[in-house]
Amino acid sequence: MDYILDASIFILIGLKFIYPGLKKYNQKQRILIGAFIIYLFLVYALTLMPFRPIRNLITSGFHFSFHFDAFSDVINSYGPAYREAFLNVLMLVPFGFLLPLVSMKKIDLKTILISSFLF
Repeated sequence: MDYILDASIFILIGLKFIYPGLKKYNQKQRILIGAFIIYLFLVYALTLMPFRPIRNLITSGFHFSFHFDAFSDVINSYGPAYREAFLNVLMLVPFGFLLPLVSMKKIDLKTILISSFLF
């Protein structure tokens, strides 16, 4: 049920804010933008869905746990860390290809790398 709620919110946001602006683009551009939106939703679905911070806070007794050492798992040879790092890089590859196509303007490699890092 949590997935349906998250997907519904994502679709409503798309229909309200993105769909009206698509009328000014041609068919090929709309397909690229649609592919990019589907890709973003799939990344969201694989990484954060369902994300219920309030419920998690209540069930954990308002205990926070943060992991500030970005590469400590790889440095300490934690078993699945290499696989997870590889899968994260693989997950960003479509972002690097779709971003310049969707932006409808020329984007340099530096902008793509910074955008991928922030994403």
